[in-house]
Amino acid sequence: MINNRYNQQELDRLYDYALGNPSGSDGKSLGIGSLFYEAAAAGYTRSDQTQALTRLPGHSTSPFSILDGFPGYAKDGMDQKPFVGPQLGKARLFPKAAISLFVALGSVGKTSTLIGMASHMACGRAWGTNSLSRTKGIIFSVEETRDELWRKFGATVADWNENEIRAAQKNLLLYSLSERDPRLTITEGRNTKPSPLGDQIISIAKDFEAEFLIFDHLQGMVAGDLNNSDTMVTFAHE
Repeated sequence: MINNRYNQQELDRLYDYALGNPSGSDGKSLGIGSLFYEAAAAGYTRSDQTQALTRLPGHSTSPFSILDGFPGYAKDGMDQKPFVGPQLGKARLFPKAAISLFVALGSVGKTSTLIGMASHMACGRAWGTNSLSRTKGIIFSVEETRDELWRKFGATVADWNENEIRAAQKNLLLYSLSERDPRLTITEGRNTKPSPLGDQIISIAKDFEAEFLIFDHLQGMVAGDLNNSDTMVTFAHE
């Protein structure tokens, strides 16, 4: 379209035509409206004055600054990232302010192991030969009932003294999600968006001043497939 003959309706028609179905397809056409629908689902809205897409509150819309983009360099090295978990070989587990994945085949004891580690972390009790600092945390379980979570916790602390057990109870919360919707993301049409669960988790984590959260297991806490990039990006953002 020649710029001095710009026409919004004609532009929309050409855009709809360009995004039309391949020859022989019986599926629904993807039109200009879909672009705005997907943009709105991603958190954008149209301004009444400019009709431009702007980010909703909570996301910066300020222009990028060159000065803000320069990488920093610490001549003597940056401070070591703190870890809250035990050490396996030379590897420290569970860095703060990061996502860690604990992966294994089904029915090999992931939940029991994580509850065991979390109990030691909450108590500040050594894990094997690894000393641990007392750290507050929360476990959210998709499959386990409250009784089963308590059973695994009890098996972990069975030979601890009373003070250690009380410390673990004080600094570790166990929540079963078996009686509520456990999804951090939900799917609407072809779009993935956050669910109310994220705000609920943030609220209890702040109230409890938790320093680590364990989600057991991830696939049960999303709508769709974690191999789907949209699903994983939305989940990681939450």
